[in-house]
Amino acid sequence: MSGRMQWVLLAGVTLVLILCAAFLPSFSVKKQSLQVENFPKIAVGMTLKEVEKLLGGPPGNYGILPLGSAEMTQGSPHLPGTVEKQWHNENHMLEIYFDSKDQVAGFYKRASYKQYPPESWLSRFWRFIGISGTSP
Repeated sequence: MSGRMQWVLLAGVTLVLILCAAFLPSFSVKKQSLQVENFPKIAVGMTLKEVEKLLGGPPGNYGILPLGSAEMTQGSPHLPGTVEKQWHNENHMLEIYFDSKDQVAGFYKRASYKQYPPESWLSRFWRFIGISGTSP
């Protein structure tokens, strides 16, 4: 194989790998969904495991997008001596406060919550060179 053909083949394989890496997350296995309808069943004294069973899994982001930024209503109890754990998706933020025995000490659901994807590399580039008004 000639040197030129090797470079063309290498460039083609590289392009295919880049495209696979870029689009593979779009075709990944669907994550578990956050069981927001079970939030009213949470009670003080429940264990972390019980809460995880009610909400569909451990604390974290159950949205379809990686968390970039979010808008939410203000206010939450922030109970002293507790650890806050969050369950959220695109439209809901559930904050559960656990004591030192990993039992619920308090819980709060934001009245309003909206999740946005991270800024794209192209948008960051446009902003860096001073061009504004472009969408991600």
